[in-house]
Amino acid sequence: MLKKGLRDLSRSPSLEIGSSTHTVSSSATETVLGRRSRSETDDEEAEPSRRRQRISKTTQERLEDTVRALCKRVKEQDERILSLEVDIELLKKSIPSPTVRRS
Repeated sequence: MLKKGLRDLSRSPSLEIGSSTHTVSSSATETVLGRRSRSETDDEEAEPSRRRQRISKTTQERLEDTVRALCKRVKEQDERILSLEVDIELLKKSIPSPTVRRS
């Protein structure tokens, strides 16, 4: 019975005592002296948002750097392929074409 009551308590935001229901606050903004001021709460809530924005900006910069590096590699590969195609054409021209022998 006690275990069941503890499980129910951990799932529920309210605690039933007798016939009345008392809300159990799970807010991190509660203190022993009462609620924190609104500006403190706003600052605390804004900090994770600012941190996410910094992480997002860093991630965006890394992504842009990666895209630039990939574009550079593709361009280099295209230039290499073009050079090889030119070399192939020159080799084809330097090899005499086979003559057909008639018997």
